[in-house]
Amino acid sequence: MAKASCVSRQALIARVNRRLAKQNESLRRCPENRRDYRTLGDFYILDISRNAVLAKHVDLQKLAKKLGSLKPGERLSD
Repeated sequence: MAKASCVSRQALIARVNRRLAKQNESLRRCPENRRDYRTLGDFYILDISRNAVLAKHVDLQKLAKKLGSLKPGERLSD
């Protein structure tokens, strides 16, 4: 059985953002020390043209799988 290849967090964010850019959207990371971290979570999706938050508390790995940015046999490195 083949071993799953690991993808770094930064590489996966870049892959996701390339997909989201086609829809004029962007995945953003919210630093823990930011005031609205509790509202937005680690990651959120922003509509670039309207500067509006579309999704909060986004799970990076689930989103990447949904968009096809994380291929079968790949996983997010720890």
